Parts: sequence; structure tokens; C-alpha cells
Amino acid sequence: MSVEYDLVVIGGTPAGGYAARMAAELKARVAWVVPETWGEAEAESSGITHYALAHLGQMSQQVHQSQFFLSGQATNPGALSLAGQWPIMGQWIQRVAANWEEQTSPTVLSALGVEVIFSAGQFCRRPRFAFAVSDRLLRARSYLLALESGPVVPEIGGLGSTGFVSVAQVRGWCANQTLPKSVVILGGDPTGIALAQALVRLNTQVTLVVESDRILPYEDAELAFLLQAQLEANR
Repeated sequence: MSVEYDLVVIGGTPAGGYAARMAAELKARVAWVVPETWGEAEAESSGITHYALAHLGQMSQQVHQSQFFLSGQATNPGALSLAGQWPIMGQWIQRVAANWEEQTSPTVLSALGVEVIFSAGQFCRRPRFAFAVSDRLLRARSYLLALESGPVVPEIGGLGSTGFVSVAQVRGWCANQTLPKSVVILGGDPTGIALAQALVRLNTQVTLVVESDRILPYEDAELAFLLQAQLEANR
């Protein structure tokens, strides 16, 4: 039974673009189905912003630890933190995210041999199993769902008047001259924890608010408690 593609990626997200690019570089036959309404909003890669922020936080911690190793004396983390260079670091994060978006854009992927299809679609079983877009049936060895998602805003009284930001809007901090001095993060999922750790390492005071009695409630309890202890020790 013949198929047209090795992989069909469904969804105009950065993850979908990355998967399509990696598969194409491995010489796979790839189709990427992107919504007709695809635009810059879908291209924005908040995940890459978080990874870049985490990298800067790790570098800041290494600077502090190396100074302690050389001098043998505890120093003020804020004085050595890269947070003091935030305007430059923020610009670096913006460039990293912009480069990522360009490298996983439909234009670049088309040049790599990926067939980019701007259309909505659905799976069908007849006359044969495939993903139907417009008047075509896309048949592949594998299908990858990389659909759009967003944070759920909890129903908390007065939250709307606080000027809160979602994880997808953290990239906006990169255009500011300074990082927030203090942040309250609602949610103990991996994204919130990674962001909390990065900000603490960049000398921002972080309060993490979770629903359960520990962070990462769906993960191994012992691991979660060890990680929680490590986060509290970094305060």
C-alpha cells in the first residue's frame, strides 16, 4: 500500500515547523498542514524565549559560583548576576526567537522540500485512511499533531485588573530595560517551574503558587519534593 509522505505535520505551531524541518533534513517526504489564518501570532515562539531565558539564568548562576570558587567568599548574587546587563540580554533573546521563527517558517521549509499546505482538514477512514484537506487525501506513514494551545486563565476575582501576563507574553519583558523585581507565578507545572528557576537566577524574587501540596503533582512525588527543596534553597 503506497503512501505519498513519510510524515504529515498538522498545525502551524513552532513545534510543527521544527518537526517538519528536522524530518526534511533527514530526507523524509514531508507535508505541513498550516491553518489558512496562519500569521505572526502563530509563528511567535514563546517556548524558545523560555529556553533562552533559562540559559541566561544558568549562565548567571555559573558566574556567581565561579566567583565564589575563585575568592572562597560568598558574594552578593545580584552584583554578579547577568540581570544587570538585561537590556543586552533581552535583545539577545529577541534575536534568538526571531532566528528560530525564520528557520521554521513556511517559506524556508518550502525551500527545503517540505510541501506546505494552507488549509483546514480532518481525518477520514474511507475510501482509505488519510488526512483530508480541500479536495486531497494526504496519506503518510506517520502523522504528527502539533496544534495550537494556550494558557488557561483561572477565574480569580480581581485578576483582570492586576495587569498579569501569560507565559506566551513573557517575551514582552525582553523589550524592557529591566526585569521585574518580583513576580508571582500561578501554577506548578513544568513551564511555571522552569520560568521560576530562571528568574530567581537572574535576581528576581519569585513566589510560586500551586493548587496541590507540592509542585509537579502528576510526576514522581520524591522527585517533586527534591526539586521543590532545590528551588527554595535558591531564594
